[in-house]
Amino acid sequence: MDMQSVSIQVVGAQAGSCGVQVDGLVGTELTFNGSITDINPEGSPPATQFFIELLRLGPHSAPLISAGLSKGVGQWINFYRNVNIRADGGAGSYVYHALPGATINIPGWDKLHAIGAIFRYYLYRAQFDNPDNADNDTIEKLYEQQKCNPKVLELVGTFAPLYATEKLTVAPTGRLMTWDTPNIETPKKSNNNSSDGKVALAPGVLHRSGDLLTADFSGTFPDNYHDKDKTNPKLALGVNLVAVGDRTPFSAGGRLC
Repeated sequence: MDMQSVSIQVVGAQAGSCGVQVDGLVGTELTFNGSITDINPEGSPPATQFFIELLRLGPHSAPLISAGLSKGVGQWINFYRNVNIRADGGAGSYVYHALPGATINIPGWDKLHAIGAIFRYYLYRAQFDNPDNADNDTIEKLYEQQKCNPKVLELVGTFAPLYATEKLTVAPTGRLMTWDTPNIETPKKSNNNSSDGKVALAPGVLHRSGDLLTADFSGTFPDNYHDKDKTNPKLALGVNLVAVGDRTPFSAGGRLC
């Protein structure tokens, strides 16, 4: 299956300890194209594969990041991503791409001594271009007419430095299809992949390498799609405490609202 970006822009940038101004990155457009396949020809654990043929952040004449061929796989699939959409539309999945050798012209990036970039993103709220409640015969006729069946997904992602000391592993870590003991009540009259009216939080992604700690919770908290105005806000869960520690009492923590 072919894939291409539709409309993706930078919404935030963090300079870390580089001491440079990065506000100008906000609004920069990201474009990429490639292909997707569910068939793994390499014999590793089966998972959806994503191949980026060309990626560019910024204008064609002076890109901030440009990279060629890269492969990523679906890290895990969560069918409790949305409390008001069923099937694929109510699911989401992480994808990680390593971009060694990428050309990077972001202010301050040269001070990081990075050898490339990591492009990690989360795909969710897939919407087919099909009539509502279309049966198989109707969808088959659409294929005959269009020769394809396009699907538009939302994407949230991050570019991070790729260091020479990092070990690159591109493999699925598991598939959270449904949780054994969901414990979050869904709103009344909601329509989702849960059979008992409850969903569960999906895992967060946490990685520690020495003193370097990274965390990603973009796929953890479910959305609540509104049919009337087609908006997709988060399901209101109040204030959640996120803490990181070992088996001793928590050594660090923060609030995630």
